[in-house]
Amino acid sequence: MTEPVSIVPLDLHAHITTATPIGANVIAGTPLSGSLPAYENHERGVSVGQWACEPGAWTFTANEDEVCIILSGRGRLIWNDNKTVFEFGGGMSFVIPRGFKGTWETIEKIRKIYVVVE
Repeated sequence: MTEPVSIVPLDLHAHITTATPIGANVIAGTPLSGSLPAYENHERGVSVGQWACEPGAWTFTANEDEVCIILSGRGRLIWNDNKTVFEFGGGMSFVIPRGFKGTWETIEKIRKIYVVVE
């Protein structure tokens, strides 16, 4: 018998502790982050949850596709060429495609919903 499918609610008011350092590649500030995973399907390579981060900047390469739904805060993505900049804030949504190389900068504490597809 097949297991019933469950709907997974996201509590947009749940507290997210931002105490984990971003790690390597920090180029400005001391960005601390935290997450609330809500759903993972390893077989399909999908994960969904919420993430929050304090101000700061770091370089990264996207190893998977990620949908970002910004709930609050402000930030920008800066391509490695330093010429292309995408600024975003609360109420905006976008996709960071696998292979993006650049800088994530959190200007004002960000809270987002993420959907990652490996």
